[in-house]
Amino acid sequence: MLPGVIQQVHPLVFDQISGYTIQKATSRTEGGAGPSGMNADDWSRILASNKYGQTSNECPEAIALLTKTLCSENVAPEAISSLEAFIGCRLIPQEPRI
Repeated sequence: MLPGVIQQVHPLVFDQISGYTIQKATSRTEGGAGPSGMNADDWSRILASNKYGQTSNECPEAIALLTKTLCSENVAPEAISSLEAFIGCRLIPQEPRI
């Protein structure tokens, strides 16, 4: 998706990404709303709360799969336009306050 030489990283590096790690990272995240309009608390409620039943497990697993796919596979040029929300801005997460 980005121009230039692609650094190859062994896909095994991304095997540690799972629904559990997504939930864990979400629970430690703080901050205001991004492009989706949802802040860190909103995402934490959706991804780590039992309130949403099975969705609270399926959604983090889907995010983990998407993350692993984007990190380890080439994206077809015709698919890049459908990923504009991912590449339209560069958000930099802040370290959690202790």
